[in-house]
Amino acid sequence: MEQIAFSKLSGAGNDFVVIDNRKGIVPSDLSKFIEKICARRISVGADGVLLVENSNVADFKMRYFNSDGGEAETCGNGARCIAKFAYSEGIVKSEKMTFETKAGIYTAEIIGKDVKIKMGDTVDMRLNFPIKLSDGTFTISFANSGVPHAIFVVDDLENVDVVKLGRETRYH
Repeated sequence: MEQIAFSKLSGAGNDFVVIDNRKGIVPSDLSKFIEKICARRISVGADGVLLVENSNVADFKMRYFNSDGGEAETCGNGARCIAKFAYSEGIVKSEKMTFETKAGIYTAEIIGKDVKIKMGDTVDMRLNFPIKLSDGTFTISFANSGVPHAIFVVDDLENVDVVKLGRETRYH
């Protein structure tokens, strides 16, 4: 396999391998490739991989892959990272840009060291409904802004097993 240049960026605690794939340099078996480079302690390690690709409708296209190799519609933290990467690498010349995602067209603006993203509007929202989990019944809300989110309001985050709660809620 040829060497593939990449950058590693972090956004709000998530880290990503970012690759300029406008020339199609990434192997066609993406799932295995993604899993290998995201494996911590034996490879680069990351929460996901962001690919910059060509777009006919925006400045560039963002493809986002979770560390298990599965492609997702988008990622908010990843969107900020890929915008910063595209600007830093000269892929876009302007501090204001648009990019295509599976969830729609996003706009980004580089403001000093920060990146401002306008994601799509919330396409589905359900508020305050019960969900039964192993530790009891919780009241949650649901919002889909390109990626579905379950929203729990808690009094004291330090006393919540977030990993357990997330695992139980993920496929509910």
